[in-house]
Amino acid sequence: MTEFLDIEGGRIAYDVTGSGPLVVLSHGIGDRRQAYRFLAPKLAQAGYRVVSADLRGHGESSMGWKSVTGTGAITRTEINPFTKTQKLSLGGLVRIRRYRRGISLLAGTQVLRSLGLWLRYLDVAYPTKPADYADYTAALAAKLREPGRMAEFMKTAKSTPADAGAQLPNVRCPALIIMGTLDPDFADPRAEGDAIVAAMPSELGTIAMVGGAGHYPHAQSPDQVAALVIPFLKEHAGA
Repeated sequence: MTEFLDIEGGRIAYDVTGSGPLVVLSHGIGDRRQAYRFLAPKLAQAGYRVVSADLRGHGESSMGWKSVTGTGAITRTEINPFTKTQKLSLGGLVRIRRYRRGISLLAGTQVLRSLGLWLRYLDVAYPTKPADYADYTAALAAKLREPGRMAEFMKTAKSTPADAGAQLPNVRCPALIIMGTLDPDFADPRAEGDAIVAAMPSELGTIAMVGGAGHYPHAQSPDQVAALVIPFLKEHAGA
């Protein structure tokens, strides 16, 4: 059941499942909190109270925010994050087809404000599809066709990960970085994860790779992601 939190500037939609220590799941741009429809129940079954929230302007959260981003950095677990300022890999564009397609479709989505190109990007970002992929993307497309929703999504193009990147040296709790080996957003997903960990204080960051996964391993490979996240949460309870 959808619940709402009123904060300065608008309203955030979320739902809650399970009981126990709190885990908050925050989806990526152009998506909805239902991106965690497979992972959230697994975390709840493991003994956690799981809150899945819609980003500002996304899903059922309100529109009209002055800013759709925050300035925080990693708190516990990040899945394929844009946590550092990105530099285009010219060599990667030449050599790696998934990267070339992913970057081209992301750029086209932003320049042309195109829902169609965003859906084509998602096809690349999911190298293999969940069983409900067609229904899920159809529901997502319907949401983004609502008046004003695509414009809210496009606000994210004005954001930069520089603020989050600058905070990486200030991380004070253990952090797990999960990357899909076939993420089309990065020419070398492993190197991206390693760079995030290297920017943190020594021994706080850990990287884990999900083989064959793209940009959404939590939806594409939820069993593998749960097998990484749950032991991490239990090991660092109270940290």
